[in-house]
Amino acid sequence: MAMAMSILQKKIDSDPNNSSHHFDLGIILWGMAEEKDSESKSKEWKVSAVDHFVLSAKLNPSNGAAFRYLGHYYGGVSADKSRAAKCYQRAVSINPDDYEAGEGLCDLLEGDGKESLQVAVCRETSQKSPKAYWAFRRLGYLHVIQEKWPEAVQNLQHAIRGYPSSADLWEALGLAYHRLGMFTAALK
Repeated sequence: MAMAMSILQKKIDSDPNNSSHHFDLGIILWGMAEEKDSESKSKEWKVSAVDHFVLSAKLNPSNGAAFRYLGHYYGGVSADKSRAAKCYQRAVSINPDDYEAGEGLCDLLEGDGKESLQVAVCRETSQKSPKAYWAFRRLGYLHVIQEKWPEAVQNLQHAIRGYPSSADLWEALGLAYHRLGMFTAALK
């Protein structure tokens, strides 16, 4: 890790406006923070990583992954939920298939009791990309909670294409079929 950091730092010194170098160094620092036993040392590494993610995002505003990591930082380390939600939203708008950013955003909205916003985010994302399976999964679960069985079936079926071995999805789909009176389909 130290060697990779040294190489990236030299690349940054020679080309300070390269967003990829800043992002890569941020990833290494973030990874080191995840490995640290000391919470204070871990936070220190994450703060250093965030500096590079911010630079990467400024240099390349279409780098959704940088915004995802900023969302992780603001949501987990600095506890700034509003800023975390904005970063996650930006990441999802850049790459609708980014399940980490999407789930992070929806978890924040769920924690604040904003179910209707969750539905709106997931619906918009699922319309942008048929491969945003996380959005279909979340929508399916939300429709089950709301007892909107036809919508639940549609979204859960789509989500299963992305997560075919998810027992929770199959169980929710079976429940939705059962509630619709489609007993043969529910048994499958």
